Amino acid sequence: MKLTNSELYLNIDNTRLAADGFRAKYDAELATRFIIEADVKKLKASSSDLDMQNRCLEAEVQILSKELENLKKDHIEEREHLLQQKLKCHVNVEVTTSEATQLTNDLDKLRKQYNEIANHHQKVYEAWFEHKILETKGRNIQTNLEPESLVRHKRQLFKLRKTVQELEVEREVLQSLNSAQEAALHETISGYDVQLQNIQETVVKKENELAKLKAEADSLACDSRLLCYLKDLLEMEIRTYALLMDEEENRIADVIHEKPHDITYNRQKSMSIITKNPPIPDP
Repeated sequence: MKLTNSELYLNIDNTRLAADGFRAKYDAELATRFIIEADVKKLKASSSDLDMQNRCLEAEVQILSKELENLKKDHIEEREHLLQQKLKCHVNVEVTTSEATQLTNDLDKLRKQYNEIANHHQKVYEAWFEHKILETKGRNIQTNLEPESLVRHKRQLFKLRKTVQELEVEREVLQSLNSAQEAALHETISGYDVQLQNIQETVVKKENELAKLKAEADSLACDSRLLCYLKDLLEMEIRTYALLMDEEENRIADVIHEKPHDITYNRQKSMSIITKNPPIPDP
């Protein structure tokens, strides 16, 4: 019985040690899993940040390409406008000369007529030239005034375009940031859901382990009570056996002490019988 009890205690201790080892191994693997999940979350966050930066850079490249195209268009328009102004400012003067005659007789007449016509036309063209100079001066003043206002308006338009493009860049950047923040929010929510699920699973596992431990404790308590009962029963049997042995030893001792007295008494009794009744001889 003692051997069976010791074997039971050894088995219980071995199971406890094995359970502790498995529990420590489970805790270590669970901690490793949490570390790996944290690393994966960090990598996902860095990947989302890189995607956001890539989107922002792509948006900036598109906007800069659009600005380059607009600048090219503005440059071409300004060049064409300047060329048109340059062409308008040119004054083409064409002079047609009359063919020289080979006739010597009419040379003097033609010279006189030519001188008269030349003087007349000189006066007319001088007046016309002065008039045209005045007109060209007025036009130059107007053209000088118009390009200044046009350049000013173009500058304002360029500034407005630049501000619009900057606002578009900011809008796209804010949209990308908003999308990235939403993605990060969804990832954090999913991560917290996973963590909550893991915690619930661990709670369920711990509850099951606690229930198993309670059942084992109850079984161990029952076994200990049974062992205590058996121990008490064995002790009672041992005491009864010891009492019986003591009684038997006392009885044997009493018997041993009583036997010599009985023998002497029987001898004396037989001797007295012999003396009182002598034997009758045969006739």
